[in-house]
Amino acid sequence: MEPRFLNKEAWKGVAIAIIAVVIGQLVLAWQYYRLEEKRLPLIEKQLLEQREEIERKSAKETIVSFLDALEQGNSKLALRFLTENAVVQEEEGAFSLTERILGHRIIQLDQVGVSEFRAQVEIENEDLLPQVRLMRILKILDTYYIDSIKIAG
Repeated sequence: MEPRFLNKEAWKGVAIAIIAVVIGQLVLAWQYYRLEEKRLPLIEKQLLEQREEIERKSAKETIVSFLDALEQGNSKLALRFLTENAVVQEEEGAFSLTERILGHRIIQLDQVGVSEFRAQVEIENEDLLPQVRLMRILKILDTYYIDSIKIAG
């Protein structure tokens, strides 16, 4: 009698091997999804923090660029960082784009909305005491602009 290549015993071995592989894959998939359930909220939190930090840096860059333009006496450049509301405030005399400042420092920058920040900025000018100004910074499309500037106090 000639031995058969795939007799009953060989089929049993192949079937057991396939079942073992499928069970192993199911166990690994189950463990992977358990780990992902724990990691996914952490990853989402990290992404949110990174987005908030990017937004904060963009708002801060707008403030610094605006104040640097004022420091250099470049009112046309400073005007680029203002919204229409801030331009109206400037025309009404709430602040001046022609004011020459000697230095500035951002004291505080807080996010108050999805695309809105409030800043406290210390301005040094010819006066003896530095002046604190409150700024509202808004995101319009993908760019931040200064929407209002008020003298604190």
